[in-house]
Amino acid sequence: MILHVVNTPLRFRSHRHQRFAVLVGLIAAVAAALAGCSSAGQLTSPADTPDVNAVAGTIVRVISGHDIGELRITEETGPDAADPPYPPCFTGHDPDQRVVNFDLNWAGIDSGQQGPAPMVTVTIAGPGGTPLIAEIPQGSPPNKCQTVRAFPLGAQDKGWQLVYGMTLRVRSDTKLAYLWITVDGRAKEIPLTPVCVQGKCLDTPDPYQNNPNPPVPWIPGTPYSQTLTI
Repeated sequence: MILHVVNTPLRFRSHRHQRFAVLVGLIAAVAAALAGCSSAGQLTSPADTPDVNAVAGTIVRVISGHDIGELRITEETGPDAADPPYPPCFTGHDPDQRVVNFDLNWAGIDSGQQGPAPMVTVTIAGPGGTPLIAEIPQGSPPNKCQTVRAFPLGAQDKGWQLVYGMTLRVRSDTKLAYLWITVDGRAKEIPLTPVCVQGKCLDTPDPYQNNPNPPVPWIPGTPYSQTLTI
């Protein structure tokens, strides 16, 4: 999930982590339905629970000269990389909207097993062009929010990942199938591949077994393995 290192193997809790502390966070089962909308002017309060599961995702391999970074974006059933208490800008939404939660991981190839990942600037937006919102950890709660527009992702050495929790507000009836991702000015529509256990989908191993790392590798030809050359 650059302020401090957290050694928990279960949840993403800050910006920059050693690779081995975050790999388990990518292991998930098929997701339950996302929560509905709140009343006008009210804020949702997602429960801080370890039962957050992956819904869909993508891995964008960003090539910059000899450096290759992998931008992993995973749609989740709830906040996973974020830290409670959640700031209002992270959870609030209009009555006809719902909040979609994401994890962002930025590292070298295979979750940082190979590196380094280059320094880049990204914009991540929904189908209507609305940028996602990232939670920015602070020294004291609540944390801050920042739109993921011209958003800097620092260079990552081998064995390190940069991680953020993100949200996107969409209409309640919207079926989110893709995101627009811009890296250093190069834009691409990136599909969100649903989680499943076989076929052309975002395969995720059984979370109760010992799985090889990383659990979801970038594989050429799969719909969740995309490439951007900058």
